[in-house]
Amino acid sequence: MKKKALLLGAILAVSSSAYAKEVLPAVEEVQETVIIAEVTPEPLIKSVTVGQSLEVDNTSGKKNIGEDVIFMNTAELSTENWDYTIGAGKVFSSDTHSREGGLYGRETSRMELQAIRNFDNWFLGIKVQSNDDYDRWYLRTGYDYGMFSGWMDAQYYSQEKNNEDYGRIEIMPFNVTFGPIKVGYYLDYIDYTGKGQAQLKPNGDIEPNGYILKKSADHQLRAYAPLYNGEKLDLSLEYRLGLHNSMDYSNLTKNEGYRVYKDFNYNAMIINANYALNDSFDIYGYYRYDISKFEAKDGTITNEDNGKYYGEFQIGWAYTF
Repeated sequence: MKKKALLLGAILAVSSSAYAKEVLPAVEEVQETVIIAEVTPEPLIKSVTVGQSLEVDNTSGKKNIGEDVIFMNTAELSTENWDYTIGAGKVFSSDTHSREGGLYGRETSRMELQAIRNFDNWFLGIKVQSNDDYDRWYLRTGYDYGMFSGWMDAQYYSQEKNNEDYGRIEIMPFNVTFGPIKVGYYLDYIDYTGKGQAQLKPNGDIEPNGYILKKSADHQLRAYAPLYNGEKLDLSLEYRLGLHNSMDYSNLTKNEGYRVYKDFNYNAMIINANYALNDSFDIYGYYRYDISKFEAKDGTITNEDNGKYYGEFQIGWAYTF
């Protein structure tokens, strides 16, 4: 009996071993190959643009070439999130009938520095503009969500001599885009520090007992639309309609008035152009023409039609590396 039990146990052990060999699959050794890909980091600087521009501004009845002629050299550097701009140039007036006998006069230097931080749908930046007779400080911001957009420039002017410092806000808080056309409200608000800007004589001295300008506001409706988009040439149009112009004066003499443009009687047209000679070199410019109809406030004026027309012209080039 013992022998039978031992024999049965041996048979079961052999059967179990054979079954295990038959059921369990053989383990194959797999050798993995790891491929290390070389990752090229994004360049810190995305583009560098250099260029020059010439702008001529003039009001009817003043210089016959330009009361302000602005020549600027600029360089722009763009990274993933930042845009930096530096500019340097000259600002002067030009008149072929100058009493001083020269074609150019009142020359001043100008330097500009700007840094803009770009986020997903908005930006925030600062700008400093330094001139011989005043400095201009900007805080800039704006947003763009496709159909809705807006921007603001909060500025402070630090002036010399008898010109009073003032704060200025230019803002288009809410623009709406319908297809290719964008329409928005624009406000230009100026507030002088201290008692305000005193009336000045032609030589720059303060006029005794003259008026004092405390603040002003200009309300406009602005519209933008493309005119032509070609392979190389792009043209666009901007229209500005003056809604209301107001000024706050003190110390006005009896029957002495001041002028503002009549409601809905300021009109400006601006044509912008850009021509791409190739992928890197652009020639650009714009022409602006304003027509205003003025009226007297708080008295009478004798210069109602002075400065009725105003024009600007700019041409420039830009090369991007």
